[in-house]
Amino acid sequence: MKNKEQFKALVEERAAAEREAAALRARRRKIALRSAVAVVLALIILPVGLHLLGSPDLGGLSNNDMQVPDAPMEDGKEPPVLDNRPEQAPDLPEGSDDEDGDWFDPEEEGTPQAPDKPGTTQKPEGPIDPIDPEGPTDPDDPEEPDDPTVPTPPYSDDQPGQDSPVLESITDPVKGIYALNHLVGLKREPVADRKADDAFLSAYYDFAVKLFQDSNASKSGDNHCFSPLSVMLALSMAANGADGQTLAEMEALLGGGLSVDELNATLRTWLTAMMQRKYSSSTLNAANSIWVREGIFKVNPAFLQTNANYYRSDFYEAPFDDSTADDINRWINHHTNGMIEKMVNEIDDQTMMYLINTLYLDAVWESKYRDEQLSEGIFHGTNGDSTVTMMYAVEDYVLSMDGAIGFSKAMDGYSFVAILPDEGIDIGDFVASLTAGQLQAFRGSSTRAEVHTKLPSFSYDSSISLTDLLKAYIPSAMNPLTADFSKMGETIHGDTLYIGNVQQDVSIKVGKNGIAAAAGTVVSLPTGAEPPRTLPVYEITLDRPFVYLITDNTTGLPIFMGVVEQV
Repeated sequence: MKNKEQFKALVEERAAAEREAAALRARRRKIALRSAVAVVLALIILPVGLHLLGSPDLGGLSNNDMQVPDAPMEDGKEPPVLDNRPEQAPDLPEGSDDEDGDWFDPEEEGTPQAPDKPGTTQKPEGPIDPIDPEGPTDPDDPEEPDDPTVPTPPYSDDQPGQDSPVLESITDPVKGIYALNHLVGLKREPVADRKADDAFLSAYYDFAVKLFQDSNASKSGDNHCFSPLSVMLALSMAANGADGQTLAEMEALLGGGLSVDELNATLRTWLTAMMQRKYSSSTLNAANSIWVREGIFKVNPAFLQTNANYYRSDFYEAPFDDSTADDINRWINHHTNGMIEKMVNEIDDQTMMYLINTLYLDAVWESKYRDEQLSEGIFHGTNGDSTVTMMYAVEDYVLSMDGAIGFSKAMDGYSFVAILPDEGIDIGDFVASLTAGQLQAFRGSSTRAEVHTKLPSFSYDSSISLTDLLKAYIPSAMNPLTADFSKMGETIHGDTLYIGNVQQDVSIKVGKNGIAAAAGTVVSLPTGAEPPRTLPVYEITLDRPFVYLITDNTTGLPIFMGVVEQV
């Protein structure tokens, strides 16, 4: 009872302080408005007065008598336009913490006004469907508009991993979110780069294949898409709060023996490199965030600092009620460019923290499919035949492995890699038999050839819970009795957390112009060679279930992995 009374008193005290701060901000705005009005009036009245004084009818100086030299604006700049500042401060959400005393700062470009009411947000424009975009597709046509497969990303140029004296939000602020990002203004500590060496490449392939196999087994008969990078980023943030046996298990799963510090540095370096490359027609963006139940969970500042340094995570304290679920979904929707709309339905009383990663990839084929390369075809799916649009092209390299053949189609900085098992091989059995070494070898098995390919256009959404699958690899982290996330912090009652659920949603569209793909991973933590002279000819028609990868061309590592069983 005493704790409840103290907590209630603390809440009332904070609310009173916030009301006083809001009133102060309103007074400051009134003063600023009056000053601006005075300046405007002066700028208007002064020229009029000078003109009247110089009028011959009034007996004053004429304009010709006034010795005023010409004074053009510096560098040809136009006179500044004054902001129309609101007379009253916008209504702030209850419990907000406006640290700089100004909800809207004209120097912070892109900062939104406070929303009119809870539950309202401007939905970002989603990616235009690459399967059937408007406009001509002939790259030689000088009148062809900018490729619609690549929408304007919802990100500023300030990307995670860039060295900056002040850590700002990972992206532009998200409209409609009432929780405030408390990491704005936190100074970043310098961290060392670490390139993706053989040890990391091997660990990443092993991690990707294990979870891909396990998750696909639970989706038998259905299309499935999975982002190993998104899961690894979310779990690596969690690993920064782990200790003891829990940390050892997470290091073994994520880094194959690499320490969490080495894993942090490698992921930061690789992700930063991918996001800072200047591609003309490809966009990859990642965002990370930490959400904590306010007033109950006391987060460890060192945990926040580490994730800020390496993953540029946003940090939100929120009441963990329905409004918080809405905020989280808006954050995910924004950072996936509208491709993933909702991942959190409701928040139970035991959940104290969410760790969230999103990825958004939009890439255009280096050689787009023309209309004459499109034809109707039959896809022999697991659940029956279907009529599809087949996209025909001739590629220059063939990929092969025991029991499968495939090809790679280039995008700007990325590749779509198709793996077609031999006829008679069940797609589920094929995925289950894959090894990390086989996949890595297949990715590097390019042989010069004339490869006639047919790829069906497709799009689908995939959702998978990884909770039960991960229990086999990090059992202590997912057991409330053994989990050690003491480095994250603790509740006001001294309780620590464990991983309760890991959910990933993916949306992918593959069409004649390119690929748009998005992934969201939510981790909830409750408390309690030389070409031959004669080229071989191959024909590869993806008219039955197949596996595909979307890989980073620099490292060859898969960012997305999928199975198409039905189109």
